[in-house]
Amino acid sequence: MSRPLLPRRALLAAPLLLLGRAADAAAPALFPVAAAGVQCGCFLAQGEQVLAGTLQGEATLWQWRDERQLARFAHEAPEPSGAAAVRACAAAPDGAWLATAAGSRLHLWQPARQRHVGPWELGSPIRAVALTGDAEHLLIGTQGMVAWHLPPPRQGRPAPIRQNAAIGCVALTADGRLGVTGSDDGVVRVWDLADGTARHRWALGAPIRALALSPDERVLAAAPGIGPVRLWHLEDGRPAGPAIGPARAGFAVLAFTADGRRLVTGSASGEVALWSLKSGERKAAWNAPRRADKQRASRPNAVLAVTALGKGSYAALLSSGQVAAWGV
Repeated sequence: MSRPLLPRRALLAAPLLLLGRAADAAAPALFPVAAAGVQCGCFLAQGEQVLAGTLQGEATLWQWRDERQLARFAHEAPEPSGAAAVRACAAAPDGAWLATAAGSRLHLWQPARQRHVGPWELGSPIRAVALTGDAEHLLIGTQGMVAWHLPPPRQGRPAPIRQNAAIGCVALTADGRLGVTGSDDGVVRVWDLADGTARHRWALGAPIRALALSPDERVLAAAPGIGPVRLWHLEDGRPAGPAIGPARAGFAVLAFTADGRRLVTGSASGEVALWSLKSGERKAAWNAPRRADKQRASRPNAVLAVTALGKGSYAALLSSGQVAAWGV
């Protein structure tokens, strides 16, 4: 497999705020993994690999510390005008299966076996996708106000879950029993996927931008476009902790730490922050380096995915096509 020419790793200065004070080692390490114009991404393999979807209609899997491309998945353009951008992607926890979506088409990939399943045509632009470890269950959110549950066997017909607004984010439990949707009407819903009924419903007042399940799947975190992250117990719907972040917060991505005690957030403005779930206190915050556009103006580097690597290390996939890592 040919490897694209990429600049070597760079270190750029960026402020690190730790408990409100500037820390000494503030510069993130930057690892180029894709061309600029990354639209979506996710970390897998304990955070050591990253999947990135691009405007060019392809998704690439990287061992980001080595800046080494492991696999490339191309989407055929449904129209002669060019490839559709890959705007939604997801990975099974062990990385055995990957899902990517361009336009209204969903693809499944099995990198180790170089196997491809699909595509499925869902009739409306796909905005979010989640899958279980064996890829037996998939939950897909679309612009057309429908979430689709694709149960085993994968060759079967997807089951629609109709809602009142476009679905911007989704999550699945490991057994495929429960699914979660976050929609543009500001509502988070937990679904029993066996019968399509809603078990819980919470209205947050702004379009839902991100969802995350804790490692033990007991706690659900949801981030509206404006407002703090809210936490609930998944089974009974009770609040699971204080609100995370200020009243005018706007987080784009979420990830729990491995012990389930803290939450990592990322924003379109390039900030990555670490929060205590027990107290709601911000423990640390990092700023990704800004990037220059064609007019040489500095603009934010949007955070598309975050992960906790362990031992005080964290990483974020940026819209510039880089992974920024702190504490590595």
